[in-house]
Amino acid sequence: MPMGRFSFLIQKLRTSCILTMRGTILALTGLYLLIIPVIQQQDLVASVISISLLLILLLFTLGTLFLRYKLKKLSDWQILPPGKHIDAHSIHSGETVTLLCKLPIFRLLPYYELELEIVFREEDIRPKPLRIVGNVTSLTHVPTQVVFPHRGRWHPHHLQLCIGDQLGLTRLTWTSAFSSSAEIEVCPPFIPEYSGKFPILSSSYRSGDTLPDLHTRMGDYYDIRQYQDGDNLNKILWKAYARTGDLYSRHPERSMTPEGTVVFYVPAHRYDDDLAVSAIDYARLLEDNGIEIIGSCYGAEGKQAASSAEELQELLIDSVWHIPEEVRAEDQLWQFISTIKSNRPSMNIRRVLLFCKEEHLVNEPSLQEYLELGELLSKNMISPIYCIHEVLHNVSASAQQQRTQKKHNDTMNQLRDQIRKQLIVSDSTQTQPKRPERYPEFLRICMSNQWEVIS
Repeated sequence: MPMGRFSFLIQKLRTSCILTMRGTILALTGLYLLIIPVIQQQDLVASVISISLLLILLLFTLGTLFLRYKLKKLSDWQILPPGKHIDAHSIHSGETVTLLCKLPIFRLLPYYELELEIVFREEDIRPKPLRIVGNVTSLTHVPTQVVFPHRGRWHPHHLQLCIGDQLGLTRLTWTSAFSSSAEIEVCPPFIPEYSGKFPILSSSYRSGDTLPDLHTRMGDYYDIRQYQDGDNLNKILWKAYARTGDLYSRHPERSMTPEGTVVFYVPAHRYDDDLAVSAIDYARLLEDNGIEIIGSCYGAEGKQAASSAEELQELLIDSVWHIPEEVRAEDQLWQFISTIKSNRPSMNIRRVLLFCKEEHLVNEPSLQEYLELGELLSKNMISPIYCIHEVLHNVSASAQQQRTQKKHNDTMNQLRDQIRKQLIVSDSTQTQPKRPERYPEFLRICMSNQWEVIS
């Protein structure tokens, strides 16, 4: 029997059987005492113990069945929208978020407890169950803490309820749909170490004449060439013609960085929030310098490319559930490039920035995935630029934890520097960050293909 079917049967047995393992052992013990010592040997003590155990088990069984019958009639289970009790824009992956579960009015029998577990439509998260003992005599909002493992839009789907006695003898489980729930938008965490890491590199250049917007930088008329038919007479250098007898005209110089457009692609998988943060931070840097951006990522097929840092963040959040387990990197990147060429036929893309994660260079599939992206761009006369950031540990930590950790690291570094000065230890003894094993091979391939790497 396949393991999947076996685990399904075990789960089905656990949800349908009212007796737990402890209750089953107690029932078998009571039956054993009732059959062997009582019937065969007429043991009075054994008869009292066996009947007592079976009666206790029967009472708890009836009570569990009664409570499940009453609770299954209730339907007013709700998850409050995050904006009603927390700032919806402050939810980041890796941080502990408190959600409020609104409970209907109900009563529990003594020695019984109700266990609630929020089940999301996405199966990547299992919050800690809530245990309720006693009566809920008024509308109650029970807080539950959830840690979202990665970015995305999460949807509370239903509640999994489990009623049972506090001795752990009987237990019944069922599900109940929420009468109302809210979509929870989870953003990538803020990582201060990524701020301003990569330089500004434009993907195309345009002459000043092609930038009619007065608020956009224009190329100055500094470049000189010989007069050609069609040149404006106002651009001819008449003083030079009077001295030399040759006609020369001015034309606008090419408008390079920071003018132009930056095209970049983010091959971020579901748990690559640090890679997403690096790209978003770079997009904000370009926006602050007034540079046009065009960006996309895995899972964004059929969606419009991002033209701002905010749009890029929304694209990274919306596309996370559309990323397949086996990504066809070349197809997704080529669809992005084709869309740009069809929407902007006059734009000549000369290079594309690829945000890569150093940690992915450890294994062969990820390394080949990055190289395939570079080969695709090279075949279409586009130079790839790999923007690689170092592996940072505890990426999922909250901002407060990061600040505390940074302060601790600064203090330890100061103490280490003082000890090093006192012991006259050379700086050459400092340990360098260890690169992935395939990193030198990746650099060698990039150098042989004349691909630029920034790390």
